[in-house]
Order: sequence, then structure tokens, then C-alpha cells
Amino acid sequence: MNALNKYQIFEGFTQSTFFADSVPIPRFLLEHYHSMGMTNEELVLVLHLLSASAKIEMVDLAYRMGLREDDMERLLAQLQKKGFLCVHESQGKAQSFGLQYYDLSGLMDQLFEIWGIMSYRQMNSMSAEERVLTENNGSVEVDDQAMAQLKLSFEQELGRVLTQIDCDIIRQWVLAGWSCDLINLALRRGVSAGVRTFRYLDSILREWEKKGIRTVDEVLEEERYFKSKRSKNSKGEKVSKDQVANMYEKYNELYL
Repeated sequence: MNALNKYQIFEGFTQSTFFADSVPIPRFLLEHYHSMGMTNEELVLVLHLLSASAKIEMVDLAYRMGLREDDMERLLAQLQKKGFLCVHESQGKAQSFGLQYYDLSGLMDQLFEIWGIMSYRQMNSMSAEERVLTENNGSVEVDDQAMAQLKLSFEQELGRVLTQIDCDIIRQWVLAGWSCDLINLALRRGVSAGVRTFRYLDSILREWEKKGIRTVDEVLEEERYFKSKRSKNSKGEKVSKDQVANMYEKYNELYL
């Protein structure tokens, strides 16, 4: 076999394998599937569903992935429980009746939410950086040692390794002027409440910002005042409906 024939064969292989019948895979999905709580096995199943235009018989899916049908049912159930997938039965022609349609709009919605949060934080970060640039005559510096200590504190409290997105969010908090002590305090408040998401911690910082609180002492003073007020209410003072609503809404905002 001469060199020309080898080249032609390889060209035919690449054309048929990578171009003629390829499956587009969103890079954003590959970058964020793990942080969304999706396992590697679930990702592979999602890719098969994308390649099948979201409709394929379960037995074929199981065959492609080398799984038993009960294992495939388990994987599909996991994706549904996490809100990535909806399964519908075909109601069309008789020959297609009973064929399952796999709807991945839930996955797209969650990816869109992550994209929206990242876009918002990027715009917010730019504003924060501009503010710090003005205040510091054009120089923006985030102490590497302070960032390393914050990263260590978060990983110890959250019980996991931080992603690059997590580190970027912490850096944005620092650039926005929050002290390391105040960020650590927000972290401890979140962990004490049993909520370990960065969205919740951001809502705590924003709640303090709305009240003009910028130091740990101010937070503690505000909490003492709140406890004193609550103690008085418990001794017989009636709490208004607006006060109850405000207590439930505290630290429970989404910023998009």
C-alpha cells in the first residue's frame, strides 16, 4: 500500500468519524458538570442522549454503555432526581408508541443559571475592580497569603477542595472591600445554618452591606441587638406579620 493510499484512507476515516456524523458537546457542560453534581457515568449517558437527538430506546442505551437494563434505569432515575432529565412516552404514530423521549431542558436550565451567575459576578467584579483602582491610585493587589488562608478555611469548613470558580468568587469579595475576617465570619454563619453554598454566603455579605455593616464588631453588635429584640418579643410583645416575613426572608435572596 503506497503513501497516497494511506493518506486517502486516513482522510476518509477522519471525515466520517469527526465531521460527517459528529456530536456537538457544549464546552460549558464539560467544564461544570462535576460542580453541578453530575457523575462521570451520568455525563456519558447525557452525551449518548445528545447524540440520539433525545429519543432512543432504553435497551439501546444500555447496550451502548455496556450496562444492564436495571443499571440503566438507575442512571436515568438519578438524572431525573437531580432535575437534569425528564422522560416522556411517545403519543404519536402507532409504530413509535411506547418509545421514550428524553428531555434535557432541565439540564439546560441549570447550565443557564450557572452561566447567568458567572456573567453577573464578572460584571460585578469589574465594577469592584474599578472602584478599588480608583481608591488605590491604579493598583489592585490581593494578598496571596490572605487568599491562601481563606482557601484553607473554606476547604476545612466545607469539607471539599475548592474549584477555580469558588476561588474567583472569594477573590471578588476581597476586591469588593470585604475583610478576610468578615468573609470567614460569613462562612461560619453559613455552616452553622447548615447551608454551604457560595450563593448563600454572598447573600449574607450583601445583607450586611445593605445595613452598612463592614466589620466583625458591627456584625456582633447587630446580632446582640437582634437577640435582645427577640428576647423582648418572647416575653409578651407581639410580632407583626411584616417582622415575621422579614425574618424568613433574611439571607434568602438570589442575585441575578
